[in-house]
Amino acid sequence: MESTLIALVATILLTASGTLLLVSWLIRDMYGGSVRTAFSHVLALLTRRTRGYQIIDSGQTIFPSGDGPFLGPLMVIVRPGNAVSMVRGGQITHVTGPGIYRSREYEFVKDIHDLREQQMSYTFEDVLSRDTIEMTARVTVSFTVNVDERARQGAVPLSPEEQEILRRMPMNAPQWNLIAHGALEQALRHAVGAFTIRELISHAQLGTLERRVERMSNDKVAPWGLRIDTVIIECLRPKTEITEAAINRWVAASNINVEVAKSEGFRQALRIMADAYQDALHCGMSDEGIRGEIMRRTIEQLGKDPATKLVITPELKGDYPDVRRSIDLGGT
Repeated sequence: MESTLIALVATILLTASGTLLLVSWLIRDMYGGSVRTAFSHVLALLTRRTRGYQIIDSGQTIFPSGDGPFLGPLMVIVRPGNAVSMVRGGQITHVTGPGIYRSREYEFVKDIHDLREQQMSYTFEDVLSRDTIEMTARVTVSFTVNVDERARQGAVPLSPEEQEILRRMPMNAPQWNLIAHGALEQALRHAVGAFTIRELISHAQLGTLERRVERMSNDKVAPWGLRIDTVIIECLRPKTEITEAAINRWVAASNINVEVAKSEGFRQALRIMADAYQDALHCGMSDEGIRGEIMRRTIEQLGKDPATKLVITPELKGDYPDVRRSIDLGGT
């Protein structure tokens, strides 16, 4: 009878252990893939040494539901890209990054810190180039809390400096957008002012400009616990009225060039005619003969040009043979 009881107890224990192992294996991803850690936490939960779980991800509590606070003792699971400030008795007990922690009696998560990269876009008007041309700029910036990437992923603990940044985060975070906007605008205006409009539009200096804005912006936001990772200048163009004025100046300059070309062509034609006149005199033609030849060729050209048919009447066309005959006689 005793042996039967022992066997029954052993069977129950083995079944329970197997069940615990199975549950631990199923939830191992919550513990970084460690079945052993999961098993010890499940066992603590069953023996009432903890009251359950609190899982932190994407800057919020995803389990359990509700507003909290969720008083310890709890298994607090902080996923990568997050950090928490733990409080007990009105005092911050510790600030910690990604990992698994067992909170103490009445200890709870007061603040959740989102360590993921954030992205914002800003548009700035009336940004002056070095030659005082007003421009419009659209800039996208990526910024994060100034925490080492390894600590952000849970590979190393948070440093004392990083913990202090996160302690101040609840006071600073609401102003981050204004802080980033102000720092970026000041850096952009200063950097753009170092280049002419031609240099900026050609994009030859765009990479240099972005790096300069990023460096200057980081100097401004670092005291607030921020770090600007990337600055992308998506658009940098003169204002519309300035572009239209430039086009008008270009059109005016083009018209002037056309008139200059016409004048030059007329002067060239006169030079050719003068040279031809001198050649004709040199060959022995008289002034009357030269004038008759010019008139004859002019009238022939008028008769061939379709445009002159609108102004030459049938009477003139009928008189054309007599006019030519007279010219031929006069030139001989």
